[in-house]
Amino acid sequence: MENGQLIGCQIEAIPTKSYILDLDKEDEAFIKAMREEGHRRLAQKKVANLGRELDFDETCQLVLQAVCQETHSQLTLLNTGLIMKTLGPQVTMADLQEALPHQMRMARLVVTGQELKEICQEVFTKAELLKNQAIKGMGFRGKTFGEVITGNFAYKNGNLLYNRRVVDSNEKFSLVLVDQYYFASYFPTIKEKEVTLLFPDLLRGLVAKYLGKMVPIGIRYRDIITASE
Repeated sequence: MENGQLIGCQIEAIPTKSYILDLDKEDEAFIKAMREEGHRRLAQKKVANLGRELDFDETCQLVLQAVCQETHSQLTLLNTGLIMKTLGPQVTMADLQEALPHQMRMARLVVTGQELKEICQEVFTKAELLKNQAIKGMGFRGKTFGEVITGNFAYKNGNLLYNRRVVDSNEKFSLVLVDQYYFASYFPTIKEKEVTLLFPDLLRGLVAKYLGKMVPIGIRYRDIITASE
């Protein structure tokens, strides 16, 4: 530079591998310390007492319930690959970070029974192909897509069941999904719909809110479930 003008430049390529290795000791120690401190702080934030450790299916059902309730939606559709571990007996924010590491927004659609059937036909048709597929990006922090699970409704033999009855084609529902289903290219039927992206809470935050309301410290989740049966 001379008098504020660029008069020449030199480009140098630094081999990534050697560059990273030169910084390994100092950076790894710093990153490890920050990670451990973050985990320690999250582990101090108690969320709920479930009374026992839930199995995987129960954890999935809890997440489905949380998403529906905290987004004020009737139905939800998720994939099990979002859930990385089971929850309980005690749940802290550290547990939720490990179980739901995904920074995903929720997307809500208003659909008719016919539109919901078309979405389910597409999603469940592709479910087997996606089941063991490794997923990258779009906020996903898991390994594979996993299985499709539904909240508050069932899709069986081409029929939709809601409140133990077959859904009418003209009936309207609010359906909530992770925004990945909308932005990714898996499900064109969903991409065609008008969606509302929900803020400010992301997936993990919704589950934390739900547990904090439904299962305050000192009250067991299984007691709440028993009382509602």
